[in-house]
Amino acid sequence: AAFPVGEEGLILIPPAAVLHQGHLTGIFILDDENIARFRLIRTGRELEAGVEVLSGLKSGTRFVSDPPPALKDGTPVEVHS
Repeated sequence: AAFPVGEEGLILIPPAAVLHQGHLTGIFILDDENIARFRLIRTGRELEAGVEVLSGLKSGTRFVSDPPPALKDGTPVEVHS
């Protein structure tokens, strides 16, 4: 989910979706078959509405909002609406 707020092109995601692995920052996106794929992102400001994503994520891309610690790249994910 992406939440544009105020500025054109601004993408905000929940802080719980952001993962830090060493010096890398990323999220798990979901492909068309609901497979989790780790994607590197570059973050910007931390706002009340969420964390700003500067690059690595397009508006409308599905992602895991609160990934469990055991989630790995290539894992099938059950989607709940």
